[in-house]
Amino acid sequence: MTSDLKIYMDSREHKERRKYAERRFIAWGYDYEETQLQYGDYVCGNCVIEFKTTIDFIQSIYDGRLKKESIDQANHFPYHFVFVVGSIDVACYEWKRYTKRKFHKTHFFSAMASLLTYTNVVTFKDDKEAFQCMRFVFEKCNDTNRRVVRPVEKLSRNPCYNFLVSIPRISQKRAENIVALHNLKNLRALLKVDKKKLLAVDGIGESLADEVLRALGKKVE
Repeated sequence: MTSDLKIYMDSREHKERRKYAERRFIAWGYDYEETQLQYGDYVCGNCVIEFKTTIDFIQSIYDGRLKKESIDQANHFPYHFVFVVGSIDVACYEWKRYTKRKFHKTHFFSAMASLLTYTNVVTFKDDKEAFQCMRFVFEKCNDTNRRVVRPVEKLSRNPCYNFLVSIPRISQKRAENIVALHNLKNLRALLKVDKKKLLAVDGIGESLADEVLRALGKKVE
């Protein structure tokens, strides 16, 4: 099966990920080209994606690259995303181990919430998940039948809401319900939310509650 879409991949991407990406693109029937991109790591039509491992995410917070990269993407593409891949807990542990500096999970979510005020951030457990999503993102964003571009500027100033709406299947209304019912005003409060509290929210069932907990880096039984 072939596709009319062409993907441009940044030639500075991690070598192993480039190899994996090439295999995926060939399997999907996509034309692709390696080049030095001005914005993002992957570009397809009117959509751009910046790829970060969780360790990369932490590093780019400290050096200021992440904010600049995300704003540049938002200013030049109607559809713009930051894909964050890997375990948050492992990244925080490895960061402390190698740099001797602590980086708590709340710092991670705070940075993510800040990004969500002007771009779209999605988290994945591994590259396989991320590339599966990438395929659909590129197809949907370049579908000529689509006419609506979600205005990122309309996201709330509440960091809890911004984080919640980045979770697949958590709509704006559901995020509003969670924040309102439990009076969530900061990420520390959001991290204290457990399954019982989530199930008390209208529109949140077992599977959605588990999805929220996983996004928060919590174990789900």
